[in-house]
Amino acid sequence: MYEIGLKRHFIARHYIPDGPPGEREPHSHDYMVEARLEGEGLDRKGYVFDIVELKHAVEASLGKYQDQFLNNLPDLKGVNPSMENLARVLCNDIKGRIRPGNLKSMQIKIWESPTAWAAFRIENSALEG
Repeated sequence: MYEIGLKRHFIARHYIPDGPPGEREPHSHDYMVEARLEGEGLDRKGYVFDIVELKHAVEASLGKYQDQFLNNLPDLKGVNPSMENLARVLCNDIKGRIRPGNLKSMQIKIWESPTAWAAFRIENSALEG
């Protein structure tokens, strides 16, 4: 199995309504996002996936969230803007920006601090639809 990935960061604000003290008030995070794609074979260029295409898709997706107040965005309406929900939203947004080809999985891992992260993974047929 082959795997590629890249990391990017963005800054956004949010609050967690039912969260612990300190999380209930608006605050910002310098999020680090890691996108990982996995596939069994390589294309004619020797790529599991074109890293430049992945870079453009990730940067376009993160551009929607950069310097935004996450609680007010339509993609997160009705859910807590937790790392878990943000990872899912980003994964689905990036999935919609790429041609999956022979990919078997895509994972988005997001850190809100150097020690705290969450991930969301899409596998196989969910990449195609």
